[in-house]
This record gives sequence, structure tokens and C-alpha cells, in this order.
Amino acid sequence: LWDPHSLVGQEELLLTLRDSFLEGERVQVLQGPAGIGKTAVALEYARRHRSDYRVILWARARSVETLISDFSSLAETLRLPEAQSPYMSMSVGATLTWLANHDDWLLILDDANDLAQIQTYVTFSERGHILLTTQAPALPGVGVTRTVYRLSRADGTTLLLRQAGILTAGVHLGRVAEAEREEAERLVAFLRGQPLALTLAGATIAASGIGVDEYYRRLLQTIEDPAATTQQALLSAAIQLSIQSLARTSPTALALLRAAAFLHPVEIPEEVM
Repeated sequence: LWDPHSLVGQEELLLTLRDSFLEGERVQVLQGPAGIGKTAVALEYARRHRSDYRVILWARARSVETLISDFSSLAETLRLPEAQSPYMSMSVGATLTWLANHDDWLLILDDANDLAQIQTYVTFSERGHILLTTQAPALPGVGVTRTVYRLSRADGTTLLLRQAGILTAGVHLGRVAEAEREEAERLVAFLRGQPLALTLAGATIAASGIGVDEYYRRLLQTIEDPAATTQQALLSAAIQLSIQSLARTSPTALALLRAAAFLHPVEIPEEVM
């Protein structure tokens, strides 16, 4: 289940998305690197405005093949008779036709990193709203691009401590002990304000029962060259520590995760598979 309290520092972006749609913009693109929180923003937008739309649809758009498969499945979600057709082209076409002939829907295309290939699935209708998430640079003619930036020190610290169970929703950051807050701020700076890495770090701290300082020490040991590491390497290191924690607390859950990674290995580091 989506926890809205896990989304920190994106209030202005969420308001901008809504205002732009209401002003007539039909397609908006959330752009940024992996782990920056694009999907989380899309989820929160859908949660906040679920009563404003007749239907909200979600499709994975990492490749044309995946997108076509999900558009075919959407025909069943929309209860279209073509969903029973043995030909995928029939169910995909029925979904596109439904979207072209109805209003008040939101379509979220997640992980649309090859915007040129999926452009057909963005320009088919003048009705409804489309929200894309992508790591790719903006493509002219595909909506308005909204860059998702890394979190500020304060927002990143709030997210980390909430996920770690140290700070509860509604409690101000200033209520946290100064030493603990400074340790958290140091970790936030090292992880460069990446929401996904901070979420993983907080969850690992909570599950392992360790302090922020101990997590930071373990993180440094995981990274070969902390001074020259990339954002992707930092995220991978946070994933590795989460996997190690899961191995100690629930081997069965780890086995399930590895099976899922084998079946759908999207940007999962090979060393944790």
C-alpha cells in the first residue's frame, strides 16, 4: 500500500502538475535519474486526485513490448469485449479507442525511457491526461517536462528519519536530538538527497535496529571509492545493505525477491540477484 508520508519535499511539484492539467495541458513528463522519486510523485498525484477522474490507468512503458502488453491488459480493466480476443492487437486497439472516445481519465506511463518509440501511445487522443515518468532527456512534442530534483538537506533528513521510525509524521525535525539529526544530515549529503536511497536506508535502519551512524559506516565499507562514486553506485550500495538486512531477518522473503528479480530484472544489480 502507498504511504503518502513517505513522499517528502514534492508539494510544489504536485500542485504544478494539477494546475497545468486544469489549464489545458494534456501530457506532462516527470524527468530525472533513477531513484529520484518520479514514480512516487506519480503515485501520490493519482492518490490525491482519484476522485477527479473517471478512471486511473497505469502502464509500464520501459519498452514498446511491455507497453503493448499492458495496454492489452487495460482492455480487461476497462471491461472491453475485445479483452477476450486471442489477438493482442485487438485488445490494444480497443483500449486506444476507449481512451480516444472518453473524458476524465488519467493514464500514467511509468519508466518511459525511450520516448520516441512510445510517442504513438501519447499522441493518440486529445482527451484525458497523460503523466509519464522517464530518465530520458525531454523529447520535443511530448508534453511539458517537469524535472524531479533531489531532496534538500532538511527534506532528505525528514524522509530518512521517518523511514527509520525515529521521526513520526506531523512531528517537526527540530524535535530530534541534535546529534542524531547531524548524523542523519551527513548520510543525506552522502546519498545526495536521492529519495529511493534514503527510503532504503531508513527502512534498513529500522529493520536492523542499528543507528544512523552505524549504517553510514557499513555503507562506506560497501563502496569501493566513496570519494568518486556515482549516484547509481550509491543507490546500488543502499540496495545491497537492504538485501543483507533481509537475509538476516527473513531468508524466505529474500528467496522470493531473488525469484522476482530473475523473472523481471529491471535495473537490479547483478550481485544481489
